[in-house]
Amino acid sequence: MPSINWEKIDPMLPALIQAGFTQEEIGKQFKISSSSIGRRIVKLGLWHEFDLAHDLRQSLGKSVGGRKRFHGPKERLINRKCLCCRRRFIAEGRFFFLCSECRKEATLWL
Repeated sequence: MPSINWEKIDPMLPALIQAGFTQEEIGKQFKISSSSIGRRIVKLGLWHEFDLAHDLRQSLGKSVGGRKRFHGPKERLINRKCLCCRRRFIAEGRFFFLCSECRKEATLWL
């Protein structure tokens, strides 16, 4: 398998992204996989530009895939049982497992 000449491709990526090309289209143009293009976009720090070109790609009727896995989780309230006192409470996020009283008590020991 021939190696990819990133020195040739890297200078062209920002312009192609600004023009509204998708990862798949860029990959076909250079005869490499779209996942390789996606990894290179991440490595070069061009995801912000790729996200900004989202509306242009959408208006052209193209795939609007973005970096969903890089976006933070959506916070939501969760009904939980405290791991310490076993009382029910509403957790403010997915990483809260102690009620506010037990959390205050636990911080006193730190």
